[in-house]
Amino acid sequence: MNTDNRTLNLCKALGWQGGTIHQVAEATGVDTGTLLYGKPSSESTASDYSLGWFAARSCSFEYNRDHNFRAFHGVADFWLGVAEGFNGY
Repeated sequence: MNTDNRTLNLCKALGWQGGTIHQVAEATGVDTGTLLYGKPSSESTASDYSLGWFAARSCSFEYNRDHNFRAFHGVADFWLGVAEGFNGY
């Protein structure tokens, strides 16, 4: 996924019409380099990435905002999964 799409997907996930990668980084708690160029960590559990993908595909914005996004603030794999889950939406 290219960096523009990843930023756009994360903005959509956060309920925004648009924004910068710096705004997304502040909202997610993940640094800009990881959001733009990161890949899921092989050391962490694949479940964080899978939970992000699943949250993007199946949970309402309100549920994500109130539960998932708060619980996974700063968890890079989760947010990379969210970006991939919104791919194509």
